[in-house]
Amino acid sequence: MYTFNNKLYLGSLLALQACTKVMGASATSGVLEVDLIFPRNETYAPSAQMPVVFGIQNPRLVAPLNMKVSYIITPPRNYHNISEPGLFNLHSASSSDSDPYFLYNNTDLVNTEGTWELTWFVEYGRCTGSSGDIMFYPSSSTIDSIIFTTEGGAAKPDLIAASKKDTCATGIAAWNVTGAVDVRGGRLGRL
Repeated sequence: MYTFNNKLYLGSLLALQACTKVMGASATSGVLEVDLIFPRNETYAPSAQMPVVFGIQNPRLVAPLNMKVSYIITPPRNYHNISEPGLFNLHSASSSDSDPYFLYNNTDLVNTEGTWELTWFVEYGRCTGSSGDIMFYPSSSTIDSIIFTTEGGAAKPDLIAASKKDTCATGIAAWNVTGAVDVRGGRLGRL
């Protein structure tokens, strides 16, 4: 598990992991998926610490892609007023035995009511080529967002409820990694 700033939700994340289906992963090929687990397009009670959780399926495939997940939380469509940035470099994900692999943080939206937009970015590098020519693309990205609200009287943030079988995470992106090739001492993924 990747710890970012605190361990407040570690117990909930362990329970969340116990509720998920464990998928086998090959070291060099398979489907790599990134999902937003929490928050969702819902309304939550203001709390001392609002969690942000992403899940990575087949984390062993992350290393060849040099992947990063980052996010910002702003008032909707107000990207000049960033109230909460976050960044996860996924270098340690590929060596983890945890599948899915969770990235988590808590926000600084301390007991604050409002409407928020969480925008995330998944950045990766890859190489491609034919006839022995290899081209490296250092930064491609997938961008998406959700709107959520914090309002008095609403349900408190609940990671266990977010992981029930009848609920689905927000799928961010999936890549079919067909293999990895050694390029000048490094390993770069092929999509």
